[in-house]
This record gives sequence, C-alpha cells and structure tokens, in this order.
Amino acid sequence: MGRFLPVFSGVSKSDMPDPTPENVLFSVSACGESDAALNQIIKLTKSLENSKIFLDNGMFTLFQKWKNDQLGKTREIIIMNKNAPVFPKDIGMNNCSEIIAKYASAIKPDVTFCMDLAVPKLRQKKYAGEDEFNFRLSTYNNILSAYEMVALKPKYFPTTDLYFVFQGYHINHLLRIKQSLLTLNFDGWAIPTRVLSCETLAGIMLILYYYGIRKIHIFAGSNLNAMIVGVYFARHFFDEVSYDSTNWLKYAINHDYRLFGSMRGVNTGENQTEKDLEFNKTCYCPHCRGRSIDDIRAMTNNSEKIKLLKMHNYYIEVLTADAMADNIDTPNDLLRFLLNNQANENSVRKIFDCLNSIHIMKNKFDSLDVVVQFAKLICDEKYI
Repeated sequence: MGRFLPVFSGVSKSDMPDPTPENVLFSVSACGESDAALNQIIKLTKSLENSKIFLDNGMFTLFQKWKNDQLGKTREIIIMNKNAPVFPKDIGMNNCSEIIAKYASAIKPDVTFCMDLAVPKLRQKKYAGEDEFNFRLSTYNNILSAYEMVALKPKYFPTTDLYFVFQGYHINHLLRIKQSLLTLNFDGWAIPTRVLSCETLAGIMLILYYYGIRKIHIFAGSNLNAMIVGVYFARHFFDEVSYDSTNWLKYAINHDYRLFGSMRGVNTGENQTEKDLEFNKTCYCPHCRGRSIDDIRAMTNNSEKIKLLKMHNYYIEVLTADAMADNIDTPNDLLRFLLNNQANENSVRKIFDCLNSIHIMKNKFDSLDVVVQFAKLICDEKYI
C-alpha cells in the first residue's frame, strides 16, 4: 500500500495551519516576487524540516497571464529569458527551465516539476480538432523543457525528485508524449485535473503504472472525485500519490465551511441558500472547538471568520484524506464510507463504477497493449 499525501499550498506564515502540514508546496512565482520573498520562503522551509517540500514550477501563473493577454483582458507580455528575473519591469512574467533549476537549488525541495505549458479548457460546444491544436501548441515546449530539466538536475538539484507534467486531453496524447520522451527518466509524473474527467485521470494513472511510474502528483486535486481516484491508486498501485489545492483557501474566502467526508461546502455568509440555513453542525476540530456552523455564521469580524474557516477547511480536508485511505480495501468500502458521511451518491457513483472495473481487472493485465485498450474503454474514448 502506498502513501496518499495532501499537500498544503497557497503558503504564507499567517495561513500556516496548526498542526504544521506534513507536506507543503511553494511556487516559483512566489519565489520570484523579490529577494525578500525568496529569503522568507527559504527561512520557512527550514522551519518545516519535518515536512516534505514541493516546489511548483510557476507555470499556472504564467499560463493565466498569457491567456489574459491573448483575450485582451490585460497586457501581459510573456518571455523566456534565463538572465532576467521572474517579474521584470513592464513584463507579465518570465519563466524557463533555468529559473526553476535556480530556485530548486536555493530551496532544495524534495520534489520539483518540469516546466509545462498548460492546455486550455475546450469550449462547451465540441469542435473536432480543437484538442489536437491546443495539444501541439503546448507539447513542443513541454518536451523541450523535459530534456532541459533532466540535463540541469545533476548540477542544480541532484537530490530532488523531478516530475514530468502531463498536459493533454486523453490517452492518445499520453502515448504520444511518452514516445517523444524516449529514454528520459523521471522520478514521478504530475497530472493536472483542469481538463480531465476523473475517468480519464484514472485511465492515465493506470497506464503510467504499467509504464513503471511509481510516484504521481495530482495538481488541483482536492475536489472529492479526484481525491477518490488518488486514494484508490495510492492504496492499490503506486508507492505515493500526492495532491495539492488551494480549495481550503478559496472556500474560506467565500465563507464556505467544508464538511468531513463529503467535502461539501456550507455557506456561512450572506449568500447562503435555504438549505445551508437549515444545516447546523457542531465541530470539535482544534480550530472550531465546539462551535456550530450557526456560531460561525454569527461571527461579526469578517477577517477572524475567514481565518477560522481557512484552518478548519484544511484540517478537515486532511482528516478526510486520511479516513479515505483507511477505508479502501475495495472501492465499495470507500463508497460506503463516503455515503455514510453525506457524499452525494449521484456525483460519485460514476467514478466508483470506473474504479470497480479497474479493481476487478487489476491482476489480469498481461501486457501494456491490454492496459491501454482497457483504459480507453473506461474513459469512453471511442474516437481514438
């Protein structure tokens, strides 16, 4: 059985939970804000000597700025210049493999990631070939960066695990990327969830396991279905599956209180629904200490309420992740645990059907070709 690791991200001293997280993610974009910011992060990592440190490559920030520039929302010039800072004057952002390597050398994280250019979400109306166009735009950069990062690793971050980041829409893209990487070796792979269904996430993880990968990181993986996929594969396939997200922060800013097990949010602000108003629960976590949701809703100091919700939400997320890992001898065991904790059956049933089919077949795969065909079937990728 492998480890399932929630990774605390969106880090600042004021937001650091108690107890201290066992796994923490910092970003190149935060390191590059100023020398003072970098020194503060280095100081913070030293105070987290018992935590596993992840260094994100900062590419989500770059992608958002590039997208805003393309849409004309803001003027955000993007450059790749190893001799310039991350945020030069009059430039939206600068990033490249050498910059990531530089910060990995300074921070000495346990894990860092190859530079990757994200594929954008597809339009709601499907246009045949749009996915292929976006995939080609990002993949040249991502393959080139993979070769660069592997070459930089021995000099700049020899003891840090290097993960390749998959950017694509389906299994066919995974197979083509793997072929392009040839004999490059990585310590693990990272998979963003932004454009993937949970069934496709499961299919990709299944294939990566049969390629010999034993460590996976799921970006933005604290939605319930992604956690379900992650914990199942940690328990039955990989040595380690980690995930990060800032949902603990986003929910708190929206005044949402997350519930153990279901990860559902109950609003404690002015915009709560009638259903939220009827819901009350007393929480005995170290932060709420016997307060009910109505007590939190009645708090008049907005900043104190958000701070409490931040700490509660992260604590409950880790508690849920640990409980899920303890209740997953089979996918049905996990399903019973979640339904007993008020998870929405309609929203999780489809992914459990997918995981059940994997569980039934997991000892019967006798070749990579069989695994690929099976993965395409559970993802319903008939067009491939």
